[in-house]
Amino acid sequence: MLHPTPPRGTRRRDIDDRYLEQLLSQVQRGETEVGEALEKLRTLPFEDLGFAKVDHHRAIRTGFPEVVYAPGKTPEQLSRIAMKISETSSKLLITRAGGDAYEKVREALPEARYSEVANVIVVDRSSGGEDVPVPGVLTVAAGTSDLPVAEEAALTAELMGNSVERCGTWA
Repeated sequence: MLHPTPPRGTRRRDIDDRYLEQLLSQVQRGETEVGEALEKLRTLPFEDLGFAKVDHHRAIRTGFPEVVYAPGKTPEQLSRIAMKISETSSKLLITRAGGDAYEKVREALPEARYSEVANVIVVDRSSGGEDVPVPGVLTVAAGTSDLPVAEEAALTAELMGNSVERCGTWA
């Protein structure tokens, strides 16, 4: 079970809280004008890119940023979406992506990683030191045809702060 709220004794920081604290501190120090901060806040709920609407409040509502489903989007569109999400979030997950999409995303976000097994692009700039992984996630693959979905589930759970045990043909 994935825990949207960390169990007692663990500590998770809301990604958007950090962004908002940083923005407000910049205004307080005079590094950012109030009007500029207001413009940034206007895009917090949703940002319309013309071909997609990025949900910047997903992390506030659910504890995890919007996950991008790649099919039907060009590598250039995925790169733009990835850049926009990464402006306000330290985590990014793009599922069902091909290698060409990864190359385009990596041009914009060099820290992006790609799993050829799961066909997912992952960015994780969270510090990691302050979160305690939540145990209890097991992914099972009964055969090679299960591997992509099982590894996608495992990588998703890990990005969400869970400790994952892999069981089956690829463990």
